[in-house]
Amino acid sequence: SRLAIMMLPIGVAAMALVLWTGSRGPLLAIAFATICCLILFSESRRAILIYAMLCFGLGIAIASILPIPNPIYGILQAFGIADVSAENLNRASSGRIEVWLYTIEEAMKRPFFGWGVNQYAHFLPDGRERLFHPHNYPVQLLFASGFVGAFLVIAATGTLVWQRRCFIQGRPQKFNAIIAATLLLYSLYDGILYFSYPMMIFVLVFIGCLQPQRAPA
Repeated sequence: SRLAIMMLPIGVAAMALVLWTGSRGPLLAIAFATICCLILFSESRRAILIYAMLCFGLGIAIASILPIPNPIYGILQAFGIADVSAENLNRASSGRIEVWLYTIEEAMKRPFFGWGVNQYAHFLPDGRERLFHPHNYPVQLLFASGFVGAFLVIAATGTLVWQRRCFIQGRPQKFNAIIAATLLLYSLYDGILYFSYPMMIFVLVFIGCLQPQRAPA
């Protein structure tokens, strides 16, 4: 369609950037969103598949000819091939497993109400690089707010979603729901819901997927 053609340069540029910088997180999120779109929009499955293949193929071609300024850049890093020979799973996860285990251990010292919002950087062990989040939103929420805060967040959002579950019927609502689910998946291995800009995107698509459809005129 005309819209797909207009959006193709954006998709190719985004995919090339993801592959060139060796970013495994965005690549997994894009793959998840694409699969969800193929499932929910069966009537447009062929167009979605062609668009995804063009973005992926052209993105690989562009990323392959760009110079690699850093060892963590490149297609091999993006696909995780560079980590196949890692000595352990923690090294392959870029140290995430160690960070998660340490964060959970610290969270259990104040399990009810946590250590407070945005306090994470002050609790890292000596010698570690300074991090502002543990690259995992549930673990981050547990550390900051404890079980009480985590329960209140789940109860509030769960109630809202359950009351409006029947609203997710039209194509715009379904697409917004896919993006919201993708951001939630992404938040399990990166700080996507820590920074204000991606959080703003999440809030907007969350509102969009729970907004009822307009009545026909």
